[in-house]
Amino acid sequence: MDLNASLKVKTMKKGQIRKVYRGWLRWDFPPAERRPLRRVLKFVSQGKYECLGLWRGEEQVGYAFLALDGRGGALLDYYAMDPTCRGKGYGSAFFPLIARRYPAGILAEVESPEKASCQEEELLRRRRVEFYQRLGMEDTGLRCLLYGISYEILWQPGRWRPEELLRHLDGFYRQLMTPLMYRENLRYETPENGDLLYIFPLGEYHGRQRGRGPFVKKKKEWRNMARGIVGAEDCAALLEKLVTTNTCQPEGNEEKLGQMIADLFPDTVEKRWIDHGHGRASLALHIPGESPEGGLAFMGHMDTVSCGDPALWKCDPLSAQREGDMIYGRGTADMKGGLVSMIEAALALLKKGQPLKRDLWLCFTADEEAHGTGALAFSENGWLKDVSALVVAEPSAENIGLCEKGALWLRFSAVGALAHGSRPEIGINGVEKLMELERRFRAMVPVDEAHPSLNHTTMAVTRLEGGIMTNVIPANAVMELDIRTLPSLSHDALLEKAQGLCQEMMEACPGLRLEMEVLNNRPAVEVAEEHQFVSLVKDCCKEAGIEPVCKGLYFYTDASQVVPALGCPFVIFGPGEDTMAHQIDERIDIHSMARVGDAYYAAMEKICL
Repeated sequence: MDLNASLKVKTMKKGQIRKVYRGWLRWDFPPAERRPLRRVLKFVSQGKYECLGLWRGEEQVGYAFLALDGRGGALLDYYAMDPTCRGKGYGSAFFPLIARRYPAGILAEVESPEKASCQEEELLRRRRVEFYQRLGMEDTGLRCLLYGISYEILWQPGRWRPEELLRHLDGFYRQLMTPLMYRENLRYETPENGDLLYIFPLGEYHGRQRGRGPFVKKKKEWRNMARGIVGAEDCAALLEKLVTTNTCQPEGNEEKLGQMIADLFPDTVEKRWIDHGHGRASLALHIPGESPEGGLAFMGHMDTVSCGDPALWKCDPLSAQREGDMIYGRGTADMKGGLVSMIEAALALLKKGQPLKRDLWLCFTADEEAHGTGALAFSENGWLKDVSALVVAEPSAENIGLCEKGALWLRFSAVGALAHGSRPEIGINGVEKLMELERRFRAMVPVDEAHPSLNHTTMAVTRLEGGIMTNVIPANAVMELDIRTLPSLSHDALLEKAQGLCQEMMEACPGLRLEMEVLNNRPAVEVAEEHQFVSLVKDCCKEAGIEPVCKGLYFYTDASQVVPALGCPFVIFGPGEDTMAHQIDERIDIHSMARVGDAYYAAMEKICL
């Protein structure tokens, strides 16, 4: 029997991932090599990770866990077969089925045989290398020291160019590791003339010399080559003031913070206010140039989500407590750190004393975490109509966000007819009608289309309420849907389909009333990586000591409210980890604010001076 014909590869759901992790992976890999299960599940939910299973009929015989780059490439994190199936060809049959899914290429780490502690271990490691090479993987020449273990890096060739492999590998490590883990536990070994000369983190160098591989010997650390216009300690001092000013939802009170920011700037800077009432306001700082056309705008929100239970935090969430280079507190990452980078870069530009050729706008919005009130006001008042580009300073782990999913939140209300639980046929069950509506509407939502950075459109039921007693058929019910859309999907078309379905169901069931309410409607936005402005931002990152890596964002930002109205290119680029947003013990590295501030300064120079 053809072995391949009997095998299928399936994406595992969370329950199956837990089962494989606890039943197989924990025995296949030592504790030092095991990524915590909660992090695996978190990465899966964020679209950064995929867990595949190999099935022979109804029996699972193997698994592969992979990190994803969102562009058709992957890093093989874990790969193993059921012990009873090893040596029978399943491992060799599984890998080609996986490789088809990732046309850009697959990278894999294999423990270096040369660094084995004994001859037996060296032999075992060589067998592993030879196994992957039989599958078609090639030695990249890259070597890294990860958590004290030396690895050779292999790859399954695809669209990636050989000279890009180090950048892709580092992108995976930055995605899977916190900044602290990255700095302390990762080193790249640099081969030259067959010898390993230098070991350094990739984030601290840049470049490639003709005639050599992707590794380049550098006397200076890459991040030390940054311009250092914006100081880390200046960022820390300003962030403390912003975080200790409470702008938590639902009250917001952004006007107080906005006034503090406005006072940092001289009177030569125009200060425009948008009053939203009840202490809520948005602020625009306008530094006029010789021509209003072709200017640059930065945007960030002043409000934060609630702190939750302060007792769960390691410190007062509004104290801006500092530990080393990290500052803790609500809004440090999302996104008062980004505001700090905007402000410090603009102040440095003003200090230069050179008249601007083009306008510079700093926009500080209210209510982003709820209704987007401030961003909507900017999209409607025309102040930014002449800008040529927009930077949204949301936390992006210092990566360049080129697209974000849209959000369409719908609330459906059903009014049917009560009945005794023993006589459901004489009532109209509001809960069941909404369940039917959800099932039929889900079939209308195109969830199969894939995006290279945003994966798929998703739809989730996030609320379903109804019923008064177990023995009473419920008449009234409420259901809410959270739909996250790709740029290609029209929200108007979805709303038309939903409304039409409601009408169809009411006509089919006299006495049923269905109503739909739009709770949130933010379209997806996207800019091409080849756009001139994106290239400029990449150059600015390099000047600031940041390796420019582009990505997509699953969450929405003020860009969704402003970009459709302005029609200009944009990037979502800011300091801090986006995974810190809305978290207990939210924090940010002060050097991240400084590096991004340097990149902002470079963009201001290139466009406005």
